[in-house]
Amino acid sequence: MSQYIGLGLNRSNSNRFADRSTSTLKGVDRRIKGLEQQINIKDRQLEEQNAELLRRATDLERKHLEIQELSQYAKKWDEFKAFMDTALASTTAIENRTLRSDMDNLHAKYRVLQKRLKQAEDDLQEAHVEQAKAAESLRDVQASAFRFQDQPEWARESDEAIRAKLTNLEREARGWCSRNSVQALSTIRASPAQLETDWQHVMRFDEETFTRNDEHLPRLLLSALLMDYIYSRIFAKPLFFLRWRVAPEEPSSAVAGPGRQLHEPLAGMLDEMTQGNLEGSHAWRAHLLRLLDPNPRSDQPERPFLEATKRRTEEAREKAASQIMHDFLGSSAAFLLNPSPIDGRTLAELQHVFSTAAHLAYKLWLRKSYLSCTSIESIPVYRHDLQLKAHSLHNVQLDANEKALDGVPVRIVTHPGVLVTGNSDGSNYDVCRVWKEPVVWMG
Repeated sequence: MSQYIGLGLNRSNSNRFADRSTSTLKGVDRRIKGLEQQINIKDRQLEEQNAELLRRATDLERKHLEIQELSQYAKKWDEFKAFMDTALASTTAIENRTLRSDMDNLHAKYRVLQKRLKQAEDDLQEAHVEQAKAAESLRDVQASAFRFQDQPEWARESDEAIRAKLTNLEREARGWCSRNSVQALSTIRASPAQLETDWQHVMRFDEETFTRNDEHLPRLLLSALLMDYIYSRIFAKPLFFLRWRVAPEEPSSAVAGPGRQLHEPLAGMLDEMTQGNLEGSHAWRAHLLRLLDPNPRSDQPERPFLEATKRRTEEAREKAASQIMHDFLGSSAAFLLNPSPIDGRTLAELQHVFSTAAHLAYKLWLRKSYLSCTSIESIPVYRHDLQLKAHSLHNVQLDANEKALDGVPVRIVTHPGVLVTGNSDGSNYDVCRVWKEPVVWMG
């Protein structure tokens, strides 16, 4: 019984062992299958890598073949190039000899042409010089013709003759002032402050200097005021007469008459044109004045009309001179005149001074040159080496030493400076000449 029991136990144990073995084998099988799968994956990867290596090897072999082929081409190219260099060297040598011969021939022809060109240039230069000389001669002839046409009628007198006339006018005016001025400045009935303001355009007031020279001042100041009046209202204004030329009967007091209405705008227009076109404006002005003061020939059919035009212009100048004279007598300069009434002779003498000035100024404005005047504002001090003329009262000092008054302030300008710019034919407006030096008194 016990044997059967023991046998039963052994069988039971055997079964359990068999179960465990079976389970173990199953686990081993699973691991083997897993490994087989991994091996299969690795095999596939190796096959892919082998295939890639094979492709690269094929590419390398193909490139190697290409390199060999290119090497053969390069070798053949070098051989061909060497052949061509040799052939070209031979050809170039032949061509060089030909080209050198051609070049020598061309150089010879070039030298011949260069000589001809140089000769042609010299001939052309000589032609230009001759042409310039001819043109200059033509301009000279034309200018001479224009001057001949322009000057005999309107500019017969030389600068020296004009200076002499201006000096005569100054002498006549100075004589009139000496005969008709008060004896001393201290006798006039006017405040110094008023006179200093009214006369500042001809004098620089200095009480000590003026007191010391009291007996000379009336005729000096009267002469200064008279000449300033004449030059500022007649010589400096080419259309000074036009108001009376347009309206001969117009009263001088009229402020809106036809004469004044035309004169003032026309004078302003002339000033405006002068600023923009110096040559053209003065040519226009000279031509206008010439038309108003013609010199008709005896055989001209229009002579009666031209003579009437000339007569009306002369009458207008006389009326303008007379009116300007009366304006002067009505100015503060009257304080310097003798208190006794001016007689007919004295008035006629002064009228002659203004008429002479009007006639001379008109004749000078017939030229295409133009006048300008200098005043005391531009003459601060006296210097002997400037274009100034000291008054005759300084002769004693300056005869002893011409520099005695250098640097001394100018106190009175008894005669303004008269400048002319340009030539009478309308040329050289950059050249200015002195027709009359300013006459100055230093005290």
